[in-house]
Amino acid sequence: MSRWIVVLTLLGLANLFVFAVAEAAPGLTAEGQTVVAVIDTGVSLPAGSSVLPGVDLVAPGTDAADENGHGTEVAATLAQNCGGCALLPVRVLSRTGAAPWSRVAAGIVWAVDHGANVVNVSIAGPSGSPALREAVRYAARSGVLVVASAGNTGGTEPQFPAAYPGVVAVAATDPSGRLADWSSRGAWVDTLAPGCGRRTHRAVPVCGTSFAAPVVSARLAAS
Repeated sequence: MSRWIVVLTLLGLANLFVFAVAEAAPGLTAEGQTVVAVIDTGVSLPAGSSVLPGVDLVAPGTDAADENGHGTEVAATLAQNCGGCALLPVRVLSRTGAAPWSRVAAGIVWAVDHGANVVNVSIAGPSGSPALREAVRYAARSGVLVVASAGNTGGTEPQFPAAYPGVVAVAATDPSGRLADWSSRGAWVDTLAPGCGRRTHRAVPVCGTSFAAPVVSARLAAS
């Protein structure tokens, strides 16, 4: 069982493969915004965006700036779909998109402990880990929703953390509104959302369940 994951971002298609604030109330900023954690490669959005101070678990002691672009694309999708959300960056993936599952699990726990209402995990792979499973359980016990991308294998093999009980697993539709042929699917998937769109600086659409998951995270955060 591999303990490492790698995110590969291609022009037009983001694939996930496994190789291995002051608070008025819990989860709310002083402005009453719902907090959505972005467990990813970090977040680097323009000034004026609702991005809270986050954490870098890859290089502790630094900020959660994005050296890959994937996390920023995910965060931009969240911002586009939930204007009342505050984003909490949690960098767990390296510049190349790699991380052990234990670090992804630690990121989920950190987000829960620092006020997240919803935790978006646009990471998927065919084998999870005991630490990842326990992190998801910890979030559920704490009343925090975990939303995860179903993966881009095009098959039915369960992907994690999406397939864990209590996680909202999100598959993707293509521009025509049908289940995308590259999206993972199966009885373990909970819902569908658009997986393609123009994001931040890109001149062409990018596609992947990575971008379907934050659409659902935004909807849940806004409800």
